[in-house]
Amino acid sequence: MAVAAGDQATAEEAFGLALASARTLGFATVTAPVPADYGRWLTDSGRPEDGAALLGEARALFERMGSAAWLTRLEAAEATSTTPAPASPT
Repeated sequence: MAVAAGDQATAEEAFGLALASARTLGFATVTAPVPADYGRWLTDSGRPEDGAALLGEARALFERMGSAAWLTRLEAAEATSTTPAPASPT
């Protein structure tokens, strides 16, 4: 809701809490969408450098899971960023 309302500070806090919670659970299927959405939001908010690291983290998780649909979404998000996401480890 904070994102839709344009409340940057509340949105960032909510994304941070969601990311911390997802990482605590330790399941890639739960964790991976959070840095993907957070990174995309940061990129869309004019902070592509901050978003790139999260998009790279999400990409590595989605590649490990073999999730083609999410990887396609990430490619679209990264295309709008001026800073490419780090390559995932091979």
